[in-house]
Amino acid sequence: MNALQYKILNKYLEYIIKQANKTFDYYVKNHSTLYSMNNFFYDYITSIINYNPYELPLEININNNELLSMAREVIESINHEYLKKFDEYVKYDCIKIDKDLKSVYKVFSDNIEIERTNNYENVATIVHEFIYSLTYTPNSSINSRILSEMMAIYYELYTIDYLIDIKKINPKFIDYNFRLRNTIDCTELINEYSIIILAYQAFGKLDKNKIENISSYLNNFDLEQFRDKSTKLFNEMSFTNNIRDNLLLAEDIFGSYEYLYSTLLAFYNREKLTIEEMNTLLYNINEYEHYFVNELLMEYGIDINDKYEFCKYSKKGISNYLNNVYKSLKLKEKIKVR
Repeated sequence: MNALQYKILNKYLEYIIKQANKTFDYYVKNHSTLYSMNNFFYDYITSIINYNPYELPLEININNNELLSMAREVIESINHEYLKKFDEYVKYDCIKIDKDLKSVYKVFSDNIEIERTNNYENVATIVHEFIYSLTYTPNSSINSRILSEMMAIYYELYTIDYLIDIKKINPKFIDYNFRLRNTIDCTELINEYSIIILAYQAFGKLDKNKIENISSYLNNFDLEQFRDKSTKLFNEMSFTNNIRDNLLLAEDIFGSYEYLYSTLLAFYNREKLTIEEMNTLLYNINEYEHYFVNELLMEYGIDINDKYEFCKYSKKGISNYLNNVYKSLKLKEKIKVR
């Protein structure tokens, strides 16, 4: 890259940080730590999912009413008090299931949309979005968003357990790798561009000479790879003068950290908290809106600031989740925590 290209790239990086600070300031301030966490889990998650022989689920003939009925059964097992709201959603057609939709909870209209996939994963997705509807509020804090997403993912995984263990559904008809594949997508995006943003945060405006000194700051730094990624980012930019056209990348990168953190917390809590404790936490979730996540979990004697313990139990949660699936599939080999 020449001097002019670096100048344009620096303007873009400046705008990414500026925009990210508006919504994801926690991740901007803790970028280096979160980047290390991402690298720690990336190889582990990809190695696990590559082992799985049934990555894509088989289709099955099941109608929307059956999906809703099964989701209702799962929700009742969590807390029967939630059935009133769920039944109202169904009664007033607030849960829409169609192959042309994207799965999302629309907070302002209080509607749930589910992408039809013709397998039992839809049951888990309905529960995910319903739990999200119980916990998420507009203009919520970063902490509230993490808690909402963590809870939604936790009960999505709980639903898959329920379908396999209680309903005796063959995992081949459940997209049980969906959550891990999404996590890999996030880690790959983080790996692609975060190193460049980190360098800009640490050294200021980048140029040809400055990047040669970055190796003293960043571990396992590959200079040629950094140059390639910088060039790729530059080439993928809009070549108009309106840098705001690229705002989505800032949201994607730092939003990926939020998603990754929430996912790992969900797996971590599968190991550290009982289902009864999680149900209680969910029921009282609004009382903790102004807590930081680490403060909230300290109420349960859990210290996620201990990075070794957090990584150990998050990985154990992933392994045990998949081993339960593999047990049902009658696979002899097990995923081991490394």
